[in-house]
Amino acid sequence: MLAMNLLLTKIPLFPIWPERVEIDGVKIPVRDSPLSRQMRRRLMKGLYEAAERQLVKAFIQPGDQILELGASIGIVTCYLAKSGGQNGKIVSVEPNSSLRDHFEKQLRLNDIRVEFLHALCCPLWKQPVPRNLASKGFLSSESSLSGRITESSELGNNVRWITAEQACSETRLEPTAVVADIEGTEAVWAQYSPHFPESLRTIILEVHPHLIGIEKAGRVVQVVLEEGFRVVGFRNNVIAFERA
Repeated sequence: MLAMNLLLTKIPLFPIWPERVEIDGVKIPVRDSPLSRQMRRRLMKGLYEAAERQLVKAFIQPGDQILELGASIGIVTCYLAKSGGQNGKIVSVEPNSSLRDHFEKQLRLNDIRVEFLHALCCPLWKQPVPRNLASKGFLSSESSLSGRITESSELGNNVRWITAEQACSETRLEPTAVVADIEGTEAVWAQYSPHFPESLRTIILEVHPHLIGIEKAGRVVQVVLEEGFRVVGFRNNVIAFERA
């Protein structure tokens, strides 16, 4: 299957996309995907979200109770479900409403069910959403998988802010794992301690130094270590931590 996918990526202009591909046991729509042409080619080469997929496979365990922050179109969600098994639970948080249909299609294709929250999530447990974040809004974009946070809530869609503690409380989740790709919002840990719950064993975090700066990115990693975790794996900007 992968060899055929690689062959198809060599076709000039790629006039007809395949309906779907299957990578590591997960079916992924291609033809109706919101992914760009470049990202579709990466997907068909098995490279899309490769870092996250590798770390999820290595460190997410059967039965894990997973808080996923930045669910996007649900590709990583499916790998989380595959690793977490039937006894696991996933709560997926995503602020971009334009991706919801793609997310649901992705999960239906793989017969996966999760609890979904449409919200902006500040990854703190004992601290309310800081004012400098709570005053910002979110602008969805059909041409972007992430959209962007705006300086004023009046400029973007009215998406509510919640903390990680609220997300867990609303869904009765006692998290053993957090998987986060939150486009720079992890920078809040450089100022406020996340106070991870005692149940939490694993964190898989994509750090965005190009958005928050290399010094703040370093501080974010240091804070996780100070809260009793150790680095157990990394690929590119994605780091896996486990409680020491």
